[in-house]
Amino acid sequence: MSNIQEKPEFDVNASCRKHATSTSAVTAKVDQSDHIFNWLLTNPVFDSRDSAVSYYFHDGKKSAYNVKRLLDRYQVQTPRPSLLEFASGYGCVSRHMLNAMPNLDLTSCDIHAEAIEFLRANIPGSSQLQSKHKPEDFNPDRKYDYVFALSFFSHMPRRTWPIWLQQLFAAVKSGGYLMFTTQGETSRQYHGNPTIPEDGFWFSEESEQRDLDLNEYGQTIVTPTYAVSEIAKIADARLIGLDLHGWWEHQDLYVVRKER
Repeated sequence: MSNIQEKPEFDVNASCRKHATSTSAVTAKVDQSDHIFNWLLTNPVFDSRDSAVSYYFHDGKKSAYNVKRLLDRYQVQTPRPSLLEFASGYGCVSRHMLNAMPNLDLTSCDIHAEAIEFLRANIPGSSQLQSKHKPEDFNPDRKYDYVFALSFFSHMPRRTWPIWLQQLFAAVKSGGYLMFTTQGETSRQYHGNPTIPEDGFWFSEESEQRDLDLNEYGQTIVTPTYAVSEIAKIADARLIGLDLHGWWEHQDLYVVRKER
């Protein structure tokens, strides 16, 4: 008689419920098309799929509270500040935002219509906004105290990177802030340590999101030389915060104030 016991099949829904409870997430549901979640589940850095699920929920909560610390530091004079979470995906961070900041007027925005539907159904108290493939077409009908884009500029090619910067800044109220992260010098280790061109912009046609054109959504590394020069081209934009490798210990965080 064999003493070998078969390993039980991994119950992803049970794992989500466990880690949603431990992080007080507003929902344990994860959409089957969630790119970040699926990438984590197959990432060999984790010793188990349960560890990957744990990271999804705990890092999403950590990011939400990092946003809270930014809003506490860069305050606007309103009891209910508005924030546009741009490129929110399927709610890795969104599901924790209103726990971190109950008075936040939150709008989550993504290019995937399925993501918008998921957020609308599962993130109570928030609003949703459909993004556009062309930055020139992105013109929300309101402005926000804060626009926050986590790792979005880590994927834009040279043609659209500065245009998206301008469009997102245009969505900020006077006296408000655009906050975004980029892959910087420290991120080179995750891409084979490429040589960054002299102007500070490097792009590669590779991505975990296979449904998007790799010419339009790949892997991007920018140095402060490039990012700061593009910020300087925008009227009324003032860079007031730069935290090198301040997010995930390799992405650079920029904070830009709209002067008027």
